[in-house]
Amino acid sequence: MSNKNKGMKVETEKESNPDQIAYYSNLGSNLGNVLVALSGLSYALGFIIVNVYLATNYGIYNFEIFNAHYVYSGASFLVLCILAYIGASFLHNKMESIHEKPLFQRVVDFVIWFGFIHSMYLASILSVFVIAQNGEINSFADIFSDFPIALWLTPAMLAFYAQIHFFKNRNWEKFPHNVPFPSSILTNVIILAAIYGIYFYSFLPPSLGGGLPTPITLIVDKSKVEIAQQLLPVTLQNPSATVYLIEQNSDSFYILVDNQFDTNLDTLLYPVQVDKSLIVGVVYPKKIAPKKI
Repeated sequence: MSNKNKGMKVETEKESNPDQIAYYSNLGSNLGNVLVALSGLSYALGFIIVNVYLATNYGIYNFEIFNAHYVYSGASFLVLCILAYIGASFLHNKMESIHEKPLFQRVVDFVIWFGFIHSMYLASILSVFVIAQNGEINSFADIFSDFPIALWLTPAMLAFYAQIHFFKNRNWEKFPHNVPFPSSILTNVIILAAIYGIYFYSFLPPSLGGGLPTPITLIVDKSKVEIAQQLLPVTLQNPSATVYLIEQNSDSFYILVDNQFDTNLDTLLYPVQVDKSLIVGVVYPKKIAPKKI
């Protein structure tokens, strides 16, 4: 190879290296912006879901700003929304490809494809739910009753489908009325988040970002038993109480407690906020076999 060719090769490599560095730098920056945006959206959705759930079911709120549980709960919901949107988008494209068929045939195809996509999603979501429950569910009836997500997934897919169809076939500039967020999916997501928080969040276990009440045992500081007795069924001889945890923050446990003076088998559970300063320990229900060394 001549010296001239070698010089041209070196110059080309020098020019390409800065281009590659700039490309990967921009890619990393874009991925970082996407992650920050998704984290912020997950936090906002989780904040809505958790507080709608607490307010509508127990009449309490948790407005703590820095709470990682919001991000986890919102991310779980966001995954469901993304699945519903992708399914709706695929279904819409499928219907667009057969728009020349007769109306009856299009309706039949819509029902068939919707049922197929819906069933695939439902099977995947419920499989994850069963795994999170450690395989303790015995039948399909138990699965649907313990986590009736189909009642949320169906209207979610239909809502996204209707929105996609409307955006692709209407000109918002010619729409006669001012509608908030007309060109955004955000409105649908917020409405679906509120519905999810009211009706479905409590069915999902905490391991999947849900709010299913978890049985735990609180051990009260013996020097504070007298104060704790106003909230928990504890005594000096037995300073522990088994309750249901529904939420917590840095200062408090939000729990469900039964009335220790009520002998009725169908006794009601009462929401109670317990300050963590009263508690010296918490026993969680999960049992783990020790590993052999």
